[in-house]
Amino acid sequence: MSEEDESGTVSIIIDGLVFGYCSFPILKGLTVSFDKPEMVSIIGPNGVGKSTLIHCMNKILTPQEGIVSVDGRDVREIKVKEMAKIMGYVPYTTSNTFPISVIDAVMMGRHPHSKMGSLDEDLEISYDMLDRLGIADLAMRQLNELSAGQLQKVALAKGLAQKPRVLLLDEPTSNLDVKHQLGVARLLREISRETGMLVIMICHDLNIAAKYSDKVLMMSDGKVFAYGTPEEVFTPENIRSVYGVACGVIEDQGRPHIILRDD
Repeated sequence: MSEEDESGTVSIIIDGLVFGYCSFPILKGLTVSFDKPEMVSIIGPNGVGKSTLIHCMNKILTPQEGIVSVDGRDVREIKVKEMAKIMGYVPYTTSNTFPISVIDAVMMGRHPHSKMGSLDEDLEISYDMLDRLGIADLAMRQLNELSAGQLQKVALAKGLAQKPRVLLLDEPTSNLDVKHQLGVARLLREISRETGMLVIMICHDLNIAAKYSDKVLMMSDGKVFAYGTPEEVFTPENIRSVYGVACGVIEDQGRPHIILRDD
């Protein structure tokens, strides 16, 4: 794959995806496609298969039935290093960390692109991502010295430094306070628009998803319940059906805003 092929619009088609653990089904014939460089939030209650879906997309899990294709190629046929140039992944962070420096951790994201003489460029890109996330001052700190919120930002910096065509994120705003949740979501949308990257994130905060997403994928019972713009997906009827709670939806700054009710 040429350097030119590593940028630009990517087409992902997920068709009839089935996956389960032992005899417990998680994904039940899920079908959806992504074909624009935009920001997509995956929402839904716990246990509906959100993380399982992105793990099938990035080859962590192998579907039992169905297919995930990228630009017409089955991901099972794409080699690991090539896949890392196409698709990056930022997992839900934990407190289990190795005692390595922040900059070394972020530089690991450059591994798919590293070649002889690329160290200076890799360092520049890594420091740029730390700076954009407001944590350049942590570059020489050890990971095991950081707070949960700081670790979350380091994981984001590593994923962004990888510069994939698609970035998958599992709850990227977890462990962050309200100000930094908004800042990270805004940054992901900006980077998607600046670089043409498809950003797909699992999000439990409905209002962050509504405020920053171009599209929202609402899941229920291992399938797609609704997929479309925030205005199309965030309706009181959909939220009651999927989450079992009552709500009102108003417009705020041109976006839906969900007001939950304890009815």
